[in-house]
Parts: sequence; structure tokens; C-alpha cells
Amino acid sequence: MLLYTDYPLFEEERGKIAPIREVTLLSYDGDKYVHIVFNGKLYEVKACYIYYQKGRLNEVPQVSYDTLKHITIDTDEWFAEYDKYNTK
Repeated sequence: MLLYTDYPLFEEERGKIAPIREVTLLSYDGDKYVHIVFNGKLYEVKACYIYYQKGRLNEVPQVSYDTLKHITIDTDEWFAEYDKYNTK
């Protein structure tokens, strides 16, 4: 499932406004964090920064924690995303 985040993924973005990115949800820890894939790399971010629409925190609807518990992760989609950036 493709979703969006404006969470800073890279060290140089800490303390700055990060760009809005389209990400693939991989897993939810059942508490505060999700694992997402962006450009074939895995990141752990706070679940409250995952949105249905392209936008920013408090501007667009967040994916609720309850919904995150029930989203089925499409591993084929994840591997397709991974392969797109990690082929030789």
C-alpha cells in the first residue's frame, strides 16, 4: 500500500522541513513505529507521520493506529520497490 510521509529520513534533514515522500508500508510494531520503504531502503518512522494523501502532519488525515493494525502488507509490492533501486 502506497502512503505518504513528511518525516525526515536522512540525517541532514533533522530539524528541517523534510519533503513529502511516497512510501510503501512494510510493518507496524503495534505501538508507535512503522517500517517503510523509500527508494528501496528500509526506514523506521513514527506511525503518526503516515498519511493517506500527499501532505503534512495536521494538514491531511493520518492513517490511524487501528487501521495500521489491519493493513495487509503486500510483500510483492515491497520487493518490486526494492528491486527497482537495487538492481545491478
